[in-house]
Amino acid sequence: MPVTGPLTGVSSNSPNPQSISTSTTISVPIPTLDPLNYPPSNGQLQCVKATRDNPNPIAIVGGAYLSQAIVMACQDIVGSSKFLAVGASYTATVVSDETGHVTEFDLTIKIGGFDVTKDICQTQLSTVMNSCQSTTLNTFGGCSYTSDYNLQACILPTDEKGTPSPIVINSPTPTSPVLPNPTTPASSFTHLPGQFPPSAGNLQCVKATLENPTPLEIWSGGGLSNAITVACQHLVGSVKFLALGDPYSIQVSDDNHLTTFLLQIKIGGFGVTDSMCETQLRVILTGCRIGSPAKSMGGCSYTSDHNLEACIFP
Repeated sequence: MPVTGPLTGVSSNSPNPQSISTSTTISVPIPTLDPLNYPPSNGQLQCVKATRDNPNPIAIVGGAYLSQAIVMACQDIVGSSKFLAVGASYTATVVSDETGHVTEFDLTIKIGGFDVTKDICQTQLSTVMNSCQSTTLNTFGGCSYTSDYNLQACILPTDEKGTPSPIVINSPTPTSPVLPNPTTPASSFTHLPGQFPPSAGNLQCVKATLENPTPLEIWSGGGLSNAITVACQHLVGSVKFLALGDPYSIQVSDDNHLTTFLLQIKIGGFGVTDSMCETQLRVILTGCRIGSPAKSMGGCSYTSDHNLEACIFP
């Protein structure tokens, strides 16, 4: 199956059967992972694990590269939106990590066909990526399901290898917050961490104010969710010591808008983990939504001790 998008270079070699030499040759097929092995009867998420039938499932790195592979796979399978019918899986194969592993991404309709959007595709595949990974960010893949069990989305690593392409993304650099000049027109005001002190609670959402009557809005769906994953991977990796002072920031696109993600230490420096970064940013993603379909003007969330501030600024 050809690789989709710019992540190219899949080997044409298929998995070969293992041969056991005795007086005769017996072919023993290598166990493979198939979406049908994960029926939707046990819940919305089923992660691949080592089993008797497949004691060594293939592991891929579940970080920023896989996040970008999900974006490419959904673009190939559904574009912005596509009607998917009941029956066979709609699939795409993409190089999914920096070591060149090729992964199959599957969408299967179980009950009745409907228009599957890119956001739905990315959300369901990202659920597998974020929930089926180990502490080392590796994942064997798995399947997630919409709440009505109608759409099944699977990540299934293969034993093929391809040539990975680099991810082009801004490198994180500490930046100093600069409050807007009082003479600046209201339409040019920006939201900065200093405007959201942690005294008012764990979450503060950007709202239209006298100083900024029309703040920017971004879609609060799968694209932003993927951007959060990519931002945290580059801001802290698996874990990084963040010092007191200027915020650590990065800009990542949610497919349509360039959004700034900020982490700032308020009291004392400590090791910030990837999961802590994602948790604090996702508080904003889910808690600062407006309208339908959901949009967000961004905002800031805080850890319970008010030490770590995490912000999303369109």
